[in-house]
Amino acid sequence: MLGCTCNTLQLSRLETWQTQIAIPLLKLYPWGLLKRQMVEASAIDVRARSYLAGVFDRISKQDFIAVMAELTQILHCEPGYRIAQPLLLTHGDRDMTGNIQKIAAVWANREPNCQYRVIPHAGHAANLDNPECFNRLLLDFLHECVPAAS
Repeated sequence: MLGCTCNTLQLSRLETWQTQIAIPLLKLYPWGLLKRQMVEASAIDVRARSYLAGVFDRISKQDFIAVMAELTQILHCEPGYRIAQPLLLTHGDRDMTGNIQKIAAVWANREPNCQYRVIPHAGHAANLDNPECFNRLLLDFLHECVPAAS
């Protein structure tokens, strides 16, 4: 998992309210401004921002809002839920989107098979901001979970 929030942890009252008003506010936002702010919020590296700007140019505002609306709909408190498989949970050290930084350590402590890593010099799109670190963490995790055949 990269830059994810936990869908099954209890949201605070403020987070619940923010989730409820997010879609109506997004509908009011000028699309050009929203794309620029999403790019700036998602990456710190100039090349990563350039790439993301191109990605956002390929999606319509209507489709973006539909995706975000679906993401808000899957949030539900389920205290007993656990991921039984090995889990690599990561985010950038400068990821300021949503409640990711706040919730990651709590989520990691709840999961029995979780490795939690913070990627330095990276925002929300940590795989783009610091691909060397992200790729190394992912490959090490995969090699640990699926050892090479002998």
